[in-house]
Amino acid sequence: MNTYLNTLAERITALANEQSAVETAAALLTEAQTNNRLIHVFGTEPATASLMTEVFFRAGALTNINPILDPSLDPAHGAYRNEMCMQLEGLSPCILDYYEYVEAGEPMLLMGTDPAAPMFAEALAWAKNKGLKTIAFVCRGCDCDADVVLHHGALQDSLGGEQSVLLCALLHAVNDKAAASLDDSHVWHGTHTVDLSANAARIDERLFRIRHL
Repeated sequence: MNTYLNTLAERITALANEQSAVETAAALLTEAQTNNRLIHVFGTEPATASLMTEVFFRAGALTNINPILDPSLDPAHGAYRNEMCMQLEGLSPCILDYYEYVEAGEPMLLMGTDPAAPMFAEALAWAKNKGLKTIAFVCRGCDCDADVVLHHGALQDSLGGEQSVLLCALLHAVNDKAAASLDDSHVWHGTHTVDLSANAARIDERLFRIRHL
């Protein structure tokens, strides 16, 4: 246990090398939030798709987060099915086309491990074709043609689940950096501090903009 935690701590510390990319990505989110534009988040694998809950409708998260959710990447619909779907060429654009209110100039966070994988590569191409500002979270040693690229764990590593832990850390770093530069109206404060009934109109307005939910 100590060896695992020590090694993981070292790799989390190494994420400091991504500081410049974190600041650039956070600036894009701050600009979108300030202008009341949506911030799209798409995890291109089951493990990364689940990380959307870290920044959607959660205390400390920006209010304009739009999670791209689909059963093809949800383990609740079957892990074997997920693995098959991840390899299907053309699936990623079909999922994203469902979100018809995505507008040019808005940021999209794409989370994955291997940018060459069909789901990720096609999602990035789709986003760039739509004129979105792309922020990619990929494994160390990989690169892609996104506007901002942040690197987490290696594709092949001795620590099981390392990529998810490190990617989550980077995701929080970007969100928190953006949130720190905005006033309270742009950040959710959690149900323990927010009266849902008193804020029902505001919440309904936000959720209407991501009508798939």
